Amino acid sequence: MFLGNGDMGAMFWGRGAPFKVTLDKMDFWEERCAPEGQFGESHTWEDMKRLVKSGDFLGLREKYEFYMGGSGDDAMPLQPTRLPVPRLEIAFRESFSGIDAELDIEHGIISGYLYTGNPGPREPDTVEFRGFLDATKNLLILEFRAINFLKGFIPSSLNSSPVIDPLCIPVVSASYAHLDNRALRTLKAWDYPSLIPIQGPIPGVHDAIYQGVYQEVPGNQGGLLVAWMVIEVDGWVRIGCTVLSAGNLPRENLEAGRLLESLEHEARKILTRGSTDSWTSIIKHHEAFWNEYWSKARISIPDNILENLYYVELYKLACNSRQGSPPCSLQGIWTIDGQMPPWNGDYHLDMNIQETYWPVFVNNRLSLVEPLFSMMDDLVPIFRKRCKEFYGCDGIWTSCSISLRGANLHGYYNTEAWPGNGAWTAHMYWLYYLYTRDEKFLAESAFPFMKGVMQLYEHVLERNKHGEWHVPLSSSPEYHEHHLQAWGSNPTCDIALIRWLLEALLESASILAGKSGDGGASGNSVDDGEIGSNTTRWKEYLEDLVYFPADMEGFQVLEGVPYGYSHRHMTHLFPIHPFHLITIEGDRDDQYLVTSSLKHLRKIGNWEWVGWTLPWLSMMASWINNRWLAAKYARDYLLYINENTMHVNGDPRGIGICTHVYEPMTLEAGFTFAAAIPELLLKSWGGIIRLFESCPASWHDACFENLRAEGAFLVSAALSNGHVAWVKVQSEKGIPCTIKNTFGEPMVVRNSSSFGKVCIIEGNEELFTFETVPGETYTILPAREDPGTINFDFHHVPPLFNGRAWFGKQACNRNPYLP
Repeated sequence: MFLGNGDMGAMFWGRGAPFKVTLDKMDFWEERCAPEGQFGESHTWEDMKRLVKSGDFLGLREKYEFYMGGSGDDAMPLQPTRLPVPRLEIAFRESFSGIDAELDIEHGIISGYLYTGNPGPREPDTVEFRGFLDATKNLLILEFRAINFLKGFIPSSLNSSPVIDPLCIPVVSASYAHLDNRALRTLKAWDYPSLIPIQGPIPGVHDAIYQGVYQEVPGNQGGLLVAWMVIEVDGWVRIGCTVLSAGNLPRENLEAGRLLESLEHEARKILTRGSTDSWTSIIKHHEAFWNEYWSKARISIPDNILENLYYVELYKLACNSRQGSPPCSLQGIWTIDGQMPPWNGDYHLDMNIQETYWPVFVNNRLSLVEPLFSMMDDLVPIFRKRCKEFYGCDGIWTSCSISLRGANLHGYYNTEAWPGNGAWTAHMYWLYYLYTRDEKFLAESAFPFMKGVMQLYEHVLERNKHGEWHVPLSSSPEYHEHHLQAWGSNPTCDIALIRWLLEALLESASILAGKSGDGGASGNSVDDGEIGSNTTRWKEYLEDLVYFPADMEGFQVLEGVPYGYSHRHMTHLFPIHPFHLITIEGDRDDQYLVTSSLKHLRKIGNWEWVGWTLPWLSMMASWINNRWLAAKYARDYLLYINENTMHVNGDPRGIGICTHVYEPMTLEAGFTFAAAIPELLLKSWGGIIRLFESCPASWHDACFENLRAEGAFLVSAALSNGHVAWVKVQSEKGIPCTIKNTFGEPMVVRNSSSFGKVCIIEGNEELFTFETVPGETYTILPAREDPGTINFDFHHVPPLFNGRAWFGKQACNRNPYLP
């Protein structure tokens, strides 16, 4: 079971002997790097190209790849990485033999029972527990009580004689005893000192004390405090725990040499607030957060197993990304227990960060992506400096794998050098604008960032012998891994990124022309003179840009290099998704490219796919209106998750879904699943709203409320017996609304304030557009229906399967989609 608030995380597991809580902190990082892992003046793009052209594979790896591992139990070389947090363990008088627990994702609460005998709440020596991690502050609350045998209360001083079965009185500790040899040797080799125990009184609470451990991070990088207290409240034994770092302190409290003192002061304040209030009082703000979060949008589909996982993934996303906290990394705030995190727990910009935040747009959870923009904007000066040093030009170069503070983690040298990492990240800025029409955000953040990454591509582009702009040397992320075969000209992904960037920049320039504004973190201001000169140059690039490399089997990976073996990355299909440059709604050539590419992909097979490939392909299948394939890929994703819904990338159970047998957990796949499911109900690419177009044919009924569409529209709709029953569209910005006509009969658009007719949609119109007013809601109904008789409220549709919760040890036994 897992809880989180974007900054602090907690995973609960074990049988209660002891009760284990794996703690995590999103900003707890090692940012140093050994000298051999740092780039110098000789590390440049020109030098890398020279080594590639000379075929010096070993030279490339030796110079540009920093070996992150260490064999067996050996310590890792010093490098940026997420750090493990001391694990909290709660021991009781008895050694429990079983646990029955539940995670309530609607309210972010765990609850259950610990047993010494056979499971059952009427057994002697049964302990009930409940807990939550506060959504508004770093405070974990766990409460325990012996049920049915309560004979009094626990005195506020646990040192005095209890008048209740002492089964409930815990011994709490936190340490690194759970770490494996490799992690322990790594921390020792990096000069991490031992944990410092702390203890002190809780102000204002008689006889109450707090305890904790402090980990200093060498190199003047700060430290981390885990502190807890144990007290009786209303017949329950309450454990309050907080995890704090320098990021939780006001800047004025970060005086040299006083970090621990400041962290203890902050911990005392948090624990005091959590020490005496009743459960109802202390959980009030936490529940208010979750109530507001779930009110943003919701769906109901017949496949209640997919629906259940959809809501679980939205819950996990909110646990891992909040305003004011760092963005979600590979494992978020649930790093693996007892080990150094896979892939250093970093930020991968060649797919993972994009998949992580795709669901925020259609699901109308826009605030969750703001930590990403905040981090990237803050790092722009580092990206510009790095671009100047490595590429020798102005612009933004992010590399692929970065730490929280922008340090470069040197993985595959070609993927790290790929200019598309920053460009694909820039697409997230553009999506935010498309879904909000926030021109201030466009001027201050999106436009400057897109312009910066285009500057790098302008440096890379050259004229070919036909006079076309092309990319003479690049690679497609991780295709052929880091081998020399990975290199070539005109990767489809690069050409797609450049074409999208140019089109988006030209559209942005048209929107922003004549409007002055701050240029944002990039240091560029938006003024008419600059826009004019850039526009002329961007149009020239767009007009003369080489076309996507393709053959009779669809898009190639590189020019002259077809998609020749199964691979996890789908970047050669960028023109289809996520950039919709070539669509199924285009001309016959476009349709052929789309269908042949997907056909060839299936022909090559899925043996080298991983878990996150499936929901991405489900979205792609939705976009080409292949509803059967979209549903299949969504269901197949469930083969890549554990019983607790965590994505394991490979096939450790050996059921034949792919050749990878590893099982490192990463979060992006589940989050993309949470984007793929609503895409079956609503799509809006290209500024056109499409309703239920990709809905599986077997779903005769479905309903959704306040899904977000491009153009800043909130859309609600119901499908009944295979036909659209009603649609509501709320316009935030008052721009014209265009909807694809999939109704099959004449419809009437009315404004909801007066039910006055706005327009009538004839049955044979392919598209229809109507004007909107900011803040107004419009209804769309069959012309034969009287609007006064229609219930426009969200409703749940009949489920396909009997049951409510489909994941977890017991529930998985009933899940027909799982092996």
